[in-house]
Amino acid sequence: MSASVSTLTVPNHRDDAISQFLAVRLAKALGCVTLAVCGIHYENATKDLIQKIQATVDGLADELLQNMNRELQ
Repeated sequence: MSASVSTLTVPNHRDDAISQFLAVRLAKALGCVTLAVCGIHYENATKDLIQKIQATVDGLADELLQNMNRELQ
């Protein structure tokens, strides 16, 4: 399944990358339209911190999908 993403962003912010990832992941897994809103702020975030944030969001997506699948069965 493919997915298309539209974003509204705040200038000079990059949290749209996280919301795009999450929206696409959920849309593909669930086969429906999804919406993801994201607001993350860390001053001078390092690449290591950004990777940790991405891993955390990925884990939260796993947890959400597992819970949704349980509820839908």
